[in-house]
Amino acid sequence: MTEERHMLKDLVMKEGGMVGFGGNQRGNIVGTRTIGNFSISINNVWYVDGLRHNLLSISQFCDNGYKDTCKVINESDKSTIFIGQRKNNVYKINFSDLVDQKVVCLMSVNDEKWLWHKRLGHVNWRLISKLSKMKLVKGLPKL
Repeated sequence: MTEERHMLKDLVMKEGGMVGFGGNQRGNIVGTRTIGNFSISINNVWYVDGLRHNLLSISQFCDNGYKDTCKVINESDKSTIFIGQRKNNVYKINFSDLVDQKVVCLMSVNDEKWLWHKRLGHVNWRLISKLSKMKLVKGLPKL
C-alpha cells in the first residue's frame, strides 16, 4: 500500500473500499496497479488516501514467488551477518552461521512458549510469567 501516486504506473481507479491501520485510522482505497522499475515490480499495490507510510507485507511478497530468505547486513562494512529462512511465517537462523560474527543479542524461540503467547492473545511476557508462577492457566509452561 502507498499514498505516493507518482510510484504507480497506469493507476486503475477503484470505487469503494477502506483500509484500517493503527490508532483507529482509516484510509480510502483509491486505486490499484503495479509499482516498480525495469528490474523488479510488485503487482496489485493499493493506492490509499490517508496512508502516511508505504506498507509492504513480506509474507505476501514471499507467497507471490519471491525469495523465502531474509538477509541481515552490517551497514558499516556491508558484510552479511546471517541469512534467515522463512518457515511458517517466521524467519529462522542457523546459529552455526554466527560463529565468526560479533552478535550482541539474539532471541531463542521455544515453540511451546510462543504457542501460549499466541493463545493468550499476544499478551506480554511479564503477564504470561505471572500467570505461570501463580498457576492460573492449566498447561502453561514455566518461563
